[in-house]
Amino acid sequence: MAAFGSYSGHDSRYPADVNETFVVNAKFEDGTLGRIALSPGVRPPLPGMYIQVFGTSASFVSDRLVLDRLDGTPVIDFDFEPEPYTAAEVRLLREFVDSIISDVPQPLDEFDGARISAVGDAITASIRAGGAPQKVRLEF
Repeated sequence: MAAFGSYSGHDSRYPADVNETFVVNAKFEDGTLGRIALSPGVRPPLPGMYIQVFGTSASFVSDRLVLDRLDGTPVIDFDFEPEPYTAAEVRLLREFVDSIISDVPQPLDEFDGARISAVGDAITASIRAGGAPQKVRLEF
């Protein structure tokens, strides 16, 4: 995983010595490539957070699924709005509280939490190393 971070200066709520704009490039064990780009200080006309998945038989971007790679192939538009910025955090906290109240297993266990933290640690280490790739430790 290789990452770069910087301060954009677009939002005064973020101190100038804090990276709040990120680009993360990841290569998974099976060779799949992924990218995360985030700049919460910038308010573009597109949703602040959305997912793009590009595959060999279909691609999914925000709310649209395009089948195959050829022009004129079917496109499926989904009838939903991308989750607003910060709504995911609120939803996850509600799910966490509900699991405690209902005494049911949490959607994410302690191993998921450790893996998420390991990815964050690798991103931070890569940024501090000027974008040098870092291995993510996922075995717990």
